[in-house]
Amino acid sequence: MPTGALNADLTFSFYEPHSDGPVTCLLEHASELFDQATVQRLADDLITILDGAPTAPSDSERDQA
Repeated sequence: MPTGALNADLTFSFYEPHSDGPVTCLLEHASELFDQATVQRLADDLITILDGAPTAPSDSERDQA
């Protein structure tokens, strides 16, 4: 839950839904250090990384656990 207080220069908070649905990510930043274009680029890059991640572990990953 967002508290309104920023404890770091850049914070990513992830929230899992109570039911099926997408995970929500809140990105908070110190506006005196990051401009809007930089924050947008960081968010876009995170989406690109997460879109490339598998949604379930492969069989070989389960076998190693």
